[in-house]
Amino acid sequence: MRITIKDNPKDFKDILLIFLLLFLSNDTYLFGTNSNELFLTLPRLFLLVFCLTTIVCSIINNKLIYNRRMITLYSLMVFSFMVVSVYHHEVVSRVIVKLLCITTGMLICTRYELKDYAQLFLKCMQFFSIAAIFLTVLAYVAPSVVSSLPSMVNTAGVRFFSIGLAGLDERSLSTWAVRTGGIFWEPGVFQMYLNLAILFELMLYHGKNKKRMAIYILALFFTFSTTGYIAFIWIMMTYSLFGKDDKRLTIRNLCVYILLLVSVFLLYYVVLYTSLGEVVFGKLFDVKDGSTFVRLASVLINIEIIQDNPWTGIGMGIMEIEFWTRSGLSADIPWPTKQNTNTLLYQFAAHGCLFGSLFTWGTYKFGAKLGKNFFMKMSIFIMIVLIYVGENLMTSIFPYIIIFYGVNKSIDTRKSERNAANKI
Repeated sequence: MRITIKDNPKDFKDILLIFLLLFLSNDTYLFGTNSNELFLTLPRLFLLVFCLTTIVCSIINNKLIYNRRMITLYSLMVFSFMVVSVYHHEVVSRVIVKLLCITTGMLICTRYELKDYAQLFLKCMQFFSIAAIFLTVLAYVAPSVVSSLPSMVNTAGVRFFSIGLAGLDERSLSTWAVRTGGIFWEPGVFQMYLNLAILFELMLYHGKNKKRMAIYILALFFTFSTTGYIAFIWIMMTYSLFGKDDKRLTIRNLCVYILLLVSVFLLYYVVLYTSLGEVVFGKLFDVKDGSTFVRLASVLINIEIIQDNPWTGIGMGIMEIEFWTRSGLSADIPWPTKQNTNTLLYQFAAHGCLFGSLFTWGTYKFGAKLGKNFFMKMSIFIMIVLIYVGENLMTSIFPYIIIFYGVNKSIDTRKSERNAANKI
């Protein structure tokens, strides 16, 4: 399935569309966690309008082209999701929102080639990153000015001061580390988008736009996200080993790769789960703010749920209650939590192993679009798994864009399609 668009990805309407998909997103503080119900409804309506408009226009203009892999994956994901949703008597509105996210992700991948989408995404992220950096610097030099900005309160009762294109949690104004989340509801979500932008810059454009890279890295620094830092270091190191010459592999590179893999996971464990990590890295990464045990719970409790409910999961509706109960009974978790912050494992725990496996397979295949050898593919997959550890993108199009680009075989065929059309 392919929807023909203008050849120039810089076209204003395309930039505006990606801008709106990012800005009017369930991942943002204004439209994802706002206590105002109207603001929470807007992203759902926008996704619905986008999906219906795209499908109807493609049918009217006879621009539907069958993409076997993408349609097959989409059908399997929707089928398995619907079956377990009916089995668990899920709330209809929650099911519709997730279906909209899956469908939007697929339609984006049919509308744009990967490089076209990447260009649009990078331009929008540069814009949001500059706004985030500006507001963060302003918070350091003139916090009183920031505290006088318009504000909104999220569903957890936390106030955000906003300039529209960026916001700051009021709690961060009283700390030495002003953590920026950009337009997103949490710095951990912002780092996901920033790391994806950095990944695109490196793998598709080999970091040639140094100014844009510097903006992303500075914005990432201001998130003070442990996961974000580790994912960034991981992808920079693997790019330096394999990115410049995808086809040349040496024993030395392989040994360094394995050492790097072991080191990153050891570092992650030491920083987050040991007293040494608290002593050495505590101030830098704010280990004592509760995120450590929540991340630990999101791994251990999810695995426990998956083992007990491998085929159907437990559904979305009772996840918080089940998480609270199991974490409270666990000897490895210091106190109960309702927060399930692992995007990847959540799919298995909530929707069963079929949906989770399809989700994982598409995510792994995404690496093949950016790196040719096995080590680069695996490194990209590991990076995505790392950024999924600290946040649960439960109602986001972000994971599904990655998944469907991963299985779309026609991503690099636009030029040949044009040539064939010209001959006709």
